[in-house]
Amino acid sequence: MPDEIAQIYNNYYEKFQEQDFNLAESDRAMFDWASKQSYIALANMMTGAAYIGIDSCAIEGFDYKSAKNFLENALGIDTEEFGPAVMLALGYGKTEPKAKTRQNIEDITFWFK
Repeated sequence: MPDEIAQIYNNYYEKFQEQDFNLAESDRAMFDWASKQSYIALANMMTGAAYIGIDSCAIEGFDYKSAKNFLENALGIDTEEFGPAVMLALGYGKTEPKAKTRQNIEDITFWFK
């Protein structure tokens, strides 16, 4: 990409981070926004897995420090630059899911007049 085009992109990203979303105010603001963006990829991975018959479960409630230590020590990931935001379990269920049943709407709702 030519330097002048790269500069246009850089100016756009800088404006977005500093003015539009105020992400440059702190590392935490930037990490929180980036974490939210990870859900776009997460949804696509879960949809793709379901399409080929693999079960999945998004996991947001995890021990952040333990996950960070694992990424650093076991995988050699620089957690000063990259941090865990969400986990995704993939696999096959032990049993087939039961058919869903729905209650009759008239049995579970009351309409005020």
